[in-house]
Amino acid sequence: RLPNGTYLIFTYFLGGTLENSKTILAADGSALYHRVLRENGQLEYLGQKTKDGIEERAFAQDGKPTSYRLAGAYRSRKIEYYGDSGIPKTDFLIESYRVTALYYAPDGKLTQKRVFKYGGMDVFVYENGVPKYQQYWQRINPEEAKKGAESIWQLYSVARLDDMEKEHWKLWFYTGANVTTTVPHFSYESLDGKPTESSQSVKVSNYTEAGCLKVETWQDAQFGNVSKRIEYPQDRGCSTRPLPADLMKEIPFVAPPVTVPDPEPHHP
Repeated sequence: RLPNGTYLIFTYFLGGTLENSKTILAADGSALYHRVLRENGQLEYLGQKTKDGIEERAFAQDGKPTSYRLAGAYRSRKIEYYGDSGIPKTDFLIESYRVTALYYAPDGKLTQKRVFKYGGMDVFVYENGVPKYQQYWQRINPEEAKKGAESIWQLYSVARLDDMEKEHWKLWFYTGANVTTTVPHFSYESLDGKPTESSQSVKVSNYTEAGCLKVETWQDAQFGNVSKRIEYPQDRGCSTRPLPADLMKEIPFVAPPVTVPDPEPHHP
Protein backbone atom coordinates (compact mmCIF):
# COMPACT_ATOMS: atom_id res chain seq x y z
CA ARG A 1 0.00 0.00 0.00
CA LEU A 2 1.38 3.42 -0.99
CA PRO A 3 1.62 6.44 1.34
CA ASN A 4 -1.36 8.10 -0.39
CA GLY A 5 -3.58 5.13 0.45
CA THR A 6 -3.69 3.53 -3.00
CA TYR A 7 -2.82 -0.12 -3.56
CA LEU A 8 -0.14 -1.30 -6.01
CA ILE A 9 -0.44 -4.97 -6.99
CA PHE A 10 1.88 -7.01 -9.23
CA THR A 11 1.43 -10.58 -10.47
CA TYR A 12 4.09 -12.69 -12.20
CA PHE A 13 4.29 -15.69 -14.49
CA LEU A 14 5.52 -18.98 -13.07
CA GLY A 15 9.12 -18.46 -12.02
CA GLY A 16 8.51 -15.04 -10.47
CA THR A 17 10.65 -12.98 -12.85
CA LEU A 18 8.32 -12.01 -15.72
CA GLU A 19 5.56 -9.54 -14.87
CA ASN A 20 2.04 -10.60 -15.83
CA SER A 21 -0.02 -7.68 -14.52
CA LYS A 22 0.15 -4.38 -12.68
CA THR A 23 -2.89 -2.99 -10.89
CA ILE A 24 -3.46 0.27 -9.02
CA LEU A 25 -6.55 0.57 -6.83
CA ALA A 26 -7.78 3.65 -4.99
CA ALA A 27 -8.04 3.55 -1.21
CA ASP A 28 -11.73 2.64 -1.53
CA GLY A 29 -10.91 -0.30 -3.82
CA SER A 30 -12.04 1.28 -7.10
CA ALA A 31 -9.86 0.64 -10.12
CA LEU A 32 -7.42 3.28 -11.37
CA TYR A 33 -5.08 1.30 -13.61
CA HIS A 34 -4.63 -2.26 -14.87
CA ARG A 35 -2.04 -3.57 -17.31
CA VAL A 36 -1.65 -7.15 -18.52
CA LEU A 37 1.46 -8.38 -20.35
CA ARG A 38 2.13 -11.59 -22.22
CA GLU A 39 5.13 -13.75 -21.43
CA ASN A 40 7.00 -12.20 -24.35
CA GLY A 41 6.48 -8.74 -22.85
CA GLN A 42 3.84 -7.67 -25.39
CA LEU A 43 0.94 -5.63 -24.04
CA GLU A 44 -2.32 -7.62 -23.95
CA TYR A 45 -4.64 -5.24 -22.10
CA LEU A 46 -4.55 -1.73 -20.68
CA GLY A 47 -7.29 -0.12 -18.59
CA GLN A 48 -6.98 3.20 -16.80
CA LYS A 49 -8.95 6.03 -15.32
CA THR A 50 -8.31 9.30 -17.19
CA LYS A 51 -9.81 12.77 -17.22
CA ASP A 52 -12.28 11.53 -19.86
CA GLY A 53 -13.41 8.46 -17.91
CA ILE A 54 -12.42 4.79 -17.84
CA GLU A 55 -10.52 3.67 -20.95
CA GLU A 56 -9.93 0.05 -21.93
CA ARG A 57 -7.73 -1.27 -24.74
CA ALA A 58 -7.03 -4.84 -25.85
CA PHE A 59 -4.22 -5.93 -28.16
CA ALA A 60 -3.39 -8.88 -30.41
CA GLN A 61 -0.23 -11.00 -30.21
CA ASP A 62 1.61 -8.61 -32.55
CA GLY A 63 0.58 -5.51 -30.59
CA LYS A 64 -2.19 -4.35 -32.91
CA PRO A 65 -5.37 -3.08 -31.19
CA THR A 66 -8.43 -5.35 -31.14
CA SER A 67 -10.87 -3.25 -29.11
CA TYR A 68 -11.25 0.12 -27.39
CA ARG A 69 -13.83 1.41 -24.93
CA LEU A 70 -14.25 4.70 -23.11
CA ALA A 71 -16.94 5.21 -20.48
CA GLY A 72 -17.19 8.74 -19.15
CA ALA A 73 -19.67 10.99 -17.44
CA TYR A 74 -20.45 12.99 -20.58
CA ARG A 75 -19.41 10.76 -23.46
CA SER A 76 -18.54 7.18 -24.30
CA ARG A 77 -16.73 5.59 -27.21
CA LYS A 78 -16.45 2.08 -28.59
CA ILE A 79 -14.17 0.91 -31.43
CA GLU A 80 -14.34 -2.57 -32.94
CA TYR A 81 -11.70 -3.91 -35.33
CA TYR A 82 -11.47 -6.42 -38.16
CA GLY A 83 -10.13 -9.31 -36.09
CA ASP A 84 -6.44 -8.86 -35.29
CA SER A 85 -5.76 -6.64 -38.30
CA GLY A 86 -5.58 -3.40 -36.31
CA ILE A 87 -8.00 -1.82 -38.83
CA PRO A 88 -11.14 -0.26 -37.30
CA LYS A 89 -14.48 -1.69 -38.39
CA THR A 90 -16.82 0.65 -36.49
CA ASP A 91 -16.13 3.66 -34.28
CA PHE A 92 -19.02 4.92 -32.15
CA LEU A 93 -18.78 8.19 -30.19
CA ILE A 94 -21.75 8.52 -27.83
CA GLU A 95 -22.47 11.98 -26.42
CA SER A 96 -25.46 13.31 -24.50
CA TYR A 97 -26.85 15.18 -27.53
CA ARG A 98 -25.70 13.03 -30.45
CA VAL A 99 -24.02 9.81 -31.55
CA THR A 100 -21.36 9.86 -34.29
CA ALA A 101 -20.76 6.54 -36.03
CA LEU A 102 -17.89 5.81 -38.45
CA TYR A 103 -17.85 2.69 -40.65
CA TYR A 104 -14.72 1.39 -42.39
CA ALA A 105 -13.94 -1.09 -45.15
CA PRO A 106 -11.40 -3.90 -44.51
CA ASP A 107 -8.76 -1.80 -46.27
CA GLY A 108 -9.19 0.96 -43.66
CA LYS A 109 -11.02 3.44 -45.90
CA LEU A 110 -14.07 5.21 -44.56
CA THR A 111 -17.35 4.08 -46.15
CA GLN A 112 -19.99 5.89 -44.07
CA LYS A 113 -20.34 8.49 -41.36
CA ARG A 114 -23.65 8.79 -39.53
CA VAL A 115 -24.62 11.46 -37.02
CA PHE A 116 -27.69 10.55 -34.96
CA LYS A 117 -29.61 13.29 -33.19
CA TYR A 118 -33.02 13.56 -31.58
CA GLY A 119 -34.86 14.59 -34.73
CA GLY A 120 -32.91 12.84 -37.46
CA MET A 121 -29.81 11.22 -38.91
CA ASP A 122 -27.14 12.64 -41.22
CA VAL A 123 -25.53 10.06 -43.53
CA PHE A 124 -22.28 10.78 -45.37
CA VAL A 125 -21.36 8.20 -48.02
CA TYR A 126 -17.78 7.71 -49.24
CA GLU A 127 -16.20 5.95 -52.21
CA ASN A 128 -12.58 4.86 -51.75
CA GLY A 129 -12.51 7.06 -48.65
CA VAL A 130 -13.65 10.18 -50.56
CA PRO A 131 -16.97 11.93 -49.75
CA LYS A 132 -19.54 11.47 -52.53
CA TYR A 133 -23.00 12.39 -51.23
CA GLN A 134 -25.04 13.08 -48.12
CA GLN A 135 -28.50 12.08 -46.94
CA TYR A 136 -30.60 13.39 -44.09
CA TRP A 137 -33.24 11.10 -42.66
CA GLN A 138 -35.91 12.69 -40.49
CA ARG A 139 -37.07 10.75 -37.43
CA ILE A 140 -40.87 10.78 -37.63
CA ASN A 141 -41.42 9.45 -34.10
CA PRO A 142 -38.69 11.02 -31.90
CA GLU A 143 -40.68 10.93 -28.67
CA GLU A 144 -41.71 7.30 -29.09
CA ALA A 145 -38.16 6.35 -30.10
CA LYS A 146 -36.81 8.06 -26.99
CA LYS A 147 -39.03 5.75 -24.93
CA GLY A 148 -37.68 2.65 -26.65
CA ALA A 149 -39.83 2.29 -29.79
CA GLU A 150 -38.16 1.51 -33.12
CA SER A 151 -37.29 4.69 -35.02
CA ILE A 152 -39.28 5.50 -38.16
CA TRP A 153 -37.05 7.22 -40.73
CA GLN A 154 -38.09 9.32 -43.73
CA LEU A 155 -35.72 10.70 -46.35
CA TYR A 156 -35.63 14.49 -46.01
CA SER A 157 -32.79 15.58 -48.33
CA VAL A 158 -29.88 14.42 -50.49
CA ALA A 159 -26.80 16.34 -51.58
CA ARG A 160 -23.73 15.88 -53.77
CA LEU A 161 -20.47 16.69 -51.97
CA ASP A 162 -16.94 17.72 -52.79
CA ASP A 163 -13.81 16.26 -51.18
CA MET A 164 -14.31 18.56 -48.16
CA GLU A 165 -17.91 17.41 -47.58
CA LYS A 166 -19.24 20.71 -48.94
CA GLU A 167 -22.57 20.64 -50.81
CA HIS A 168 -22.71 21.54 -54.51
CA TRP A 169 -26.25 20.39 -55.17
CA LYS A 170 -29.03 19.58 -52.71
CA LEU A 171 -32.60 18.39 -53.05
CA TRP A 172 -35.23 18.47 -50.29
CA PHE A 173 -38.36 16.27 -50.20
CA TYR A 174 -41.80 16.74 -48.75
CA THR A 175 -41.95 14.94 -45.40
CA GLY A 176 -44.43 14.31 -42.62
CA ALA A 177 -46.43 11.58 -40.94
CA ASN A 178 -48.95 11.55 -43.80
CA VAL A 179 -46.34 11.47 -46.60
CA THR A 180 -45.90 7.97 -48.04
CA THR A 181 -43.93 8.62 -51.26
CA THR A 182 -40.78 10.59 -52.04
CA VAL A 183 -41.74 13.87 -53.73
CA PRO A 184 -39.24 16.69 -54.48
CA HIS A 185 -39.86 19.96 -52.67
CA PHE A 186 -37.05 22.31 -53.79
CA SER A 187 -33.36 22.23 -54.69
CA TYR A 188 -30.23 24.39 -54.79
CA GLU A 189 -27.57 23.91 -57.45
CA SER A 190 -24.21 25.66 -57.73
CA LEU A 191 -23.49 26.79 -61.29
CA ASP A 192 -19.90 27.97 -60.87
CA GLY A 193 -18.29 24.85 -59.39
CA LYS A 194 -18.04 26.25 -55.86
CA PRO A 195 -19.90 24.92 -52.82
CA THR A 196 -23.47 26.21 -52.73
CA GLU A 197 -22.85 28.24 -49.58
CA SER A 198 -20.13 30.30 -51.32
CA SER A 199 -21.32 30.14 -54.93
CA GLN A 200 -21.98 33.34 -56.86
CA SER A 201 -24.31 31.61 -59.29
CA VAL A 202 -27.09 29.39 -57.97
CA LYS A 203 -30.15 27.79 -59.53
CA VAL A 204 -33.18 27.17 -57.30
CA SER A 205 -36.03 24.87 -58.32
CA ASN A 206 -39.39 24.62 -56.53
CA TYR A 207 -41.94 21.81 -56.92
CA THR A 208 -45.59 21.36 -56.05
CA GLU A 209 -46.81 18.65 -53.66
CA ALA A 210 -47.53 16.57 -56.77
CA GLY A 211 -43.85 16.74 -57.75
CA CYS A 212 -44.42 19.12 -60.68
CA LEU A 213 -41.84 21.81 -61.43
CA LYS A 214 -43.33 25.13 -60.31
CA VAL A 215 -40.67 27.87 -60.37
CA GLU A 216 -37.01 28.07 -61.36
CA THR A 217 -34.85 31.03 -60.39
CA TRP A 218 -31.23 31.96 -61.08
CA GLN A 219 -29.58 33.94 -58.27
CA ASP A 220 -26.24 35.67 -57.78
CA ALA A 221 -25.77 33.81 -54.47
CA GLN A 222 -27.56 31.19 -52.43
CA PHE A 223 -29.87 33.84 -50.97
CA GLY A 224 -28.96 36.66 -53.37
CA ASN A 225 -30.72 38.71 -56.01
CA VAL A 226 -32.70 36.92 -58.71
CA SER A 227 -31.39 37.39 -62.24
CA LYS A 228 -33.85 35.10 -64.03
CA ARG A 229 -37.16 33.47 -63.16
CA ILE A 230 -39.33 30.91 -64.97
CA GLU A 231 -42.80 29.92 -63.78
CA TYR A 232 -44.48 26.73 -64.99
CA PRO A 233 -48.30 27.07 -65.09
CA GLN A 234 -49.82 23.89 -63.72
CA ASP A 235 -52.78 23.98 -66.12
CA ARG A 236 -50.42 23.20 -69.00
CA GLY A 237 -49.25 19.84 -67.72
CA CYS A 238 -46.75 18.62 -65.19
CA SER A 239 -43.05 19.14 -65.83
CA THR A 240 -40.94 16.73 -63.77
CA ARG A 241 -37.29 15.96 -63.23
CA PRO A 242 -35.87 12.44 -62.74
CA LEU A 243 -35.08 11.80 -59.10
CA PRO A 244 -31.45 10.92 -58.19
CA ALA A 245 -32.11 7.26 -57.38
CA ASP A 246 -28.38 6.64 -56.80
CA LEU A 247 -28.43 9.10 -53.87
CA MET A 248 -31.71 7.96 -52.35
CA LYS A 249 -31.09 4.31 -51.60
CA GLU A 250 -31.28 3.17 -48.00
CA ILE A 251 -27.90 1.79 -46.94
CA PRO A 252 -27.67 -0.95 -44.30
CA PHE A 253 -25.69 -0.09 -41.19
CA VAL A 254 -24.82 -1.42 -37.76
CA ALA A 255 -26.74 0.53 -35.13
CA PRO A 256 -24.54 2.11 -32.45
CA PRO A 257 -25.07 1.05 -28.84
CA VAL A 258 -27.33 3.19 -26.70
CA THR A 259 -24.64 3.29 -24.01
CA VAL A 260 -21.24 1.71 -23.54
CA PRO A 261 -21.22 -0.56 -20.45
CA ASP A 262 -19.07 0.77 -17.64
CA PRO A 263 -15.72 -1.02 -17.88
CA GLU A 264 -13.68 -2.07 -14.89
CA PRO A 265 -9.93 -1.90 -15.60
CA HIS A 266 -8.88 -4.79 -13.40
CA HIS A 267 -9.68 -8.47 -13.09
CA PRO A 268 -11.52 -9.70 -9.97
